[in-house]
Amino acid sequence: MCQAILVFEAILLGLSIPILVQVTDVPTGTAVTVCVVLAVLALLTTGLFRRGAVGDVLGWAVQVGFVAMGLLHPAFFFVGGLFALLYWAGWALGRKILADRERWAAEGREPA
Repeated sequence: MCQAILVFEAILLGLSIPILVQVTDVPTGTAVTVCVVLAVLALLTTGLFRRGAVGDVLGWAVQVGFVAMGLLHPAFFFVGGLFALLYWAGWALGRKILADRERWAAEGREPA
């Protein structure tokens, strides 16, 4: 679930560039750099979830960066906060599913 959220965030970050440039008068270079770096980091992170804690740490770093974009335009505090909340929900649900699978394996049961 976290991977899907990160993909949607990457798309939204790409679409945020013209908004930042046109609406808030953020310099084009700044808008492109911030949005592209966060979008690429989000997409790279989707492939790192199976490699342990690296994916988790980078995923949370993307959330912090997205919320911090609120310094460029206050609306991103809200949008970034919503995505961080969705990411947290996906992260918590994923941890619960993994714990259930481990418990079932220890009990010798098959998942339902």
